[in-house]
Amino acid sequence: MSAKAQWKPSARKSKQWCIAMHAREKQLQEVHLLRRQLMGLLLSPGVETGAEAESFVGDGGESDAAASLGAGGGGADETEDAGVGELARGMQHMDSESKHAVSRRDGNGAPSSGAGASHASAPFAVPSPLLAPPTPAEEDALAQIVCAGYIDRVARRAQPAELRQMGLRPPTGATPGHRVPYVSASLEHRDALYVHRSSAVCASAAASMPEWLVFGELQKGGLGGRTFMKQVTRITSDWLPRLARGTPLCVMGEPLPAPAPAFDKKTGVVHCYRAPTFGEQGWKLPALKSRALPSPASATVFGRALLDGAACKQLRPLMARLALPSALLDEGSAQSRSVALLGALASPPSAARARISTLSSHGESLLSPMVDSRASLSECWKSEPTFLMAELREWLPEELRPRLDAKWAGAVQRFLAKEA
Repeated sequence: MSAKAQWKPSARKSKQWCIAMHAREKQLQEVHLLRRQLMGLLLSPGVETGAEAESFVGDGGESDAAASLGAGGGGADETEDAGVGELARGMQHMDSESKHAVSRRDGNGAPSSGAGASHASAPFAVPSPLLAPPTPAEEDALAQIVCAGYIDRVARRAQPAELRQMGLRPPTGATPGHRVPYVSASLEHRDALYVHRSSAVCASAAASMPEWLVFGELQKGGLGGRTFMKQVTRITSDWLPRLARGTPLCVMGEPLPAPAPAFDKKTGVVHCYRAPTFGEQGWKLPALKSRALPSPASATVFGRALLDGAACKQLRPLMARLALPSALLDEGSAQSRSVALLGALASPPSAARARISTLSSHGESLLSPMVDSRASLSECWKSEPTFLMAELREWLPEELRPRLDAKWAGAVQRFLAKEA
């Protein structure tokens, strides 16, 4: 039977035929608009998807069906299905353009040649994502965002003592990744946790499994009733103190005696090393460099930096030669000088005390404000420009004190201008 005889309606079925053709035309219009959108995306670098691309358009798809409709008709029926035939020819034209576009462009948008010429035979090419793959730095940033959201769902690889407590054997080099036990930082989950073998984090060998990770939820199942973690992301323990700061999950320990606290010229504050703990189980984390809380020890370090010219380079020429070494401030040997300078640093001007407390607290309680940073020194000099002048004067030889008196005001003004 010819296409014309096949599609010619009878008098009794003309209404049903019109309804069917109307629906068919509407469907072809939607396909046509979709093809136009995909053609626009072909301007970006395309990649061939093989069988998937063929199944998307394929042989015998909408274009072939539309072509058969366009070939039909004639006589009295030509007027009724003229729109269908036009759409079918337009779709065939779009298919032809898409093939030419793929043959003209390779993955980088350049004319294809050599091995890349095989793309021209593909019936269609799905365009690559508009966003480039993330860089390692961007991957770390994304992982830290996930870690911050799941900061209460941290797990680490079970330690030997924890394995003995749970009656488990330590994993060996031949142990697959999905059999490496983990322990949750929360006491709510005391059983061993595992990464499912279908997870992207799961490696073929235990040696390649991450030490720390976060998970979205837990699911019990599988052989032996194991508990599996879902939505797993690998992290590093260095992120935890910063992301969990201010929460009960992370407790910063006391400053460590070594390395000793030191003044940082770049940031203008005193830094020390502290050993934080994380989670309800109190896991010890590596020593972390952080700002020292205001204390007599931090004020002593800052006072020595003032005497050495490290805390205020505007005073450095005036403090170039001291009557006594600045190291005596740490030892407390220079009795009167040390007591006077440290007492002044512990008792800032009343007008600056409130502002210094805000600068120094960082969300932690303070017994009293201390001048132990460039920012706090700046607040003091804004309200009282002669602050510390008499105390620093005592550390200079007698012949250099008049020079300090004459140059002090200018040095303070230059310091405030730089800190503003």
